[in-house]
Amino acid sequence: MDNSGALKIVSAFLAVLLFVSIIGNFFFMYQSVSNTSDYGSEYNSLLADKLTLDSKISLLESQIADKNKKISELESEIKSLESQYEVAQRKIDL
Repeated sequence: MDNSGALKIVSAFLAVLLFVSIIGNFFFMYQSVSNTSDYGSEYNSLLADKLTLDSKISLLESQIADKNKKISELESEIKSLESQYEVAQRKIDL
């Protein structure tokens, strides 16, 4: 009889441990799912920021290309004016 009483106590103790373990697993599972949804919204926010920055970079690159084209046009105009100046200077020297 003494063994059956001890066996019941051990069984009850193990049942309580199993119950606590199951409840703990559900708690941690719920917590990880809620953290995942937080990460999802953070990811969406970061993705929107990335797309905005990509758009700004594209706009800046096109503006740089336009400025470089304008610089090239001005450089060729300067060369043309320098050549005209040299021709005019030679005519004056004659």
